[in-house]
Amino acid sequence: MRFRRSVLGGLAGGLVMIIALAIARAVGLTRLDLTMWIGSFVVLSPGPIAWIVGAILELLASAVIGVVYGLCFEFLTHRANVWIGTLFGGMQAIVVGFAIMFLAFMNPFMYRAPGPAPAGRLLTPGAFAANYGSVTVFGLVGLIILFGAIRGAVYGSSSPLKHSPGGWRHTG
Repeated sequence: MRFRRSVLGGLAGGLVMIIALAIARAVGLTRLDLTMWIGSFVVLSPGPIAWIVGAILELLASAVIGVVYGLCFEFLTHRANVWIGTLFGGMQAIVVGFAIMFLAFMNPFMYRAPGPAPAGRLLTPGAFAANYGSVTVFGLVGLIILFGAIRGAVYGSSSPLKHSPGGWRHTG
C-alpha cells in the first residue's frame, strides 16, 4: 500500500474542503462551517480556538479517510485514478450526508428549533446540510466528490496493481 500517498491525498482533499467552505462562507453562498462544528465538540464553545482545533481534527480525519481510500484502491479496485476516487467520493457523500444529520444531535451548540440560530449557536445541518439551503447541499456533495477525486489522483495511476507472493505491487 502507498501509505504516504494515502495520507497526502487525504490531507490535500481535507485542505481543499476547508478552504472551499471558507470561501463559500466569505462570499455568502453558505453559512455551513463544518470546521467550527467539529472544533466545538472539543472546545465546547464556538469561536476562533474551536475553528483552529476543528481544522486540525478535520485534517487528521481526512488523512485517516485517505488511508481507507488507499486500502479500497489496493484491495477492492486494484487501481487508483481520479475516476475511481470520484466514485468512492460519491459513496462517501451519501454516508456523510446522512451521518451529519445524526452527529448534530451530539453537539450541545447545535440549535434545533426552526429559524436562524441565535448568537453562539450553530444551526443543525439536517440530512445533507439541507437546513443551510440547496446551494449548500450541492456544494457539500460536490466537495466530497472532489475530495474523492483528489484522493484518487494523488494515490495512483490508472495502471493496475498485481498480486505477487510479497503482496500487491504496481505494474506501471
